[in-house]
Amino acid sequence: ANQFKELQVDPDRAQETIAISPDLKWLVLVRLNQPAQLWNVSERTVQLLPSVGGPLAFAVFSPDSQFLALPLATNAVALWHLRTWRQVASIPCWVPNEASVSFATVADRLAIGGRTNVLLWDLQAQRRVGQFAMQGDRSIALSPDAKLLATGSRDQKVRLYDCQTGQEFSAPLLGHLSGVERVSFAPDGRSLVSASRQWVKLWNLATRREVASYQQPARVLLTTFSTDGSTLLTSDGAGRFIQIW
Repeated sequence: ANQFKELQVDPDRAQETIAISPDLKWLVLVRLNQPAQLWNVSERTVQLLPSVGGPLAFAVFSPDSQFLALPLATNAVALWHLRTWRQVASIPCWVPNEASVSFATVADRLAIGGRTNVLLWDLQAQRRVGQFAMQGDRSIALSPDAKLLATGSRDQKVRLYDCQTGQEFSAPLLGHLSGVERVSFAPDGRSLVSASRQWVKLWNLATRREVASYQQPARVLLTTFSTDGSTLLTSDGAGRFIQIW
């Protein structure tokens, strides 16, 4: 078997990216137009998945580490079930990328965003269960219970949608001075973090008010909470800076 080794990754994350599963068991290296390398960290072995395509390289694990979403083509996402090593779905969408794919942490739901709409996918039934129009050309995030969808846009606004009705909740959240690159829900679903070029903002969803703001040294392309919600990590996604709050 191939042995686990040091992996060299191109800093251009559009062409090459790496991700590790939440349970730390799997590490995937994705290069466009090549088979994805899925490494078992403990066994130090690798499995090659069929070639990935599309304009952007990305890899998104589900919170329970059971599923992996990879680019399949210019307008499709491949969904892999890691226990069975099977591709269980090919989901049509509009130019997928890492920021437009979001798994709910509690409910068995996946959201894939396009320029003007979002598709909701049931991970157990492996079928589409919803689709609605939205504004969010930079990033999306599903709440833990999959009842809310947050979006970030280049118009500097954060929007919230009801996933059952597809309707937007009240007015957008305002405060960013540049496009909103990332949005993420806290594990309890009560708070939301949004990131723009050099600012990260924390929102109380009950009051729709900004409760904290953190300046960043560069453009933020990664925001994630610890499992208990007590810690927030922000980064440019390329390792040039990582901050923990």
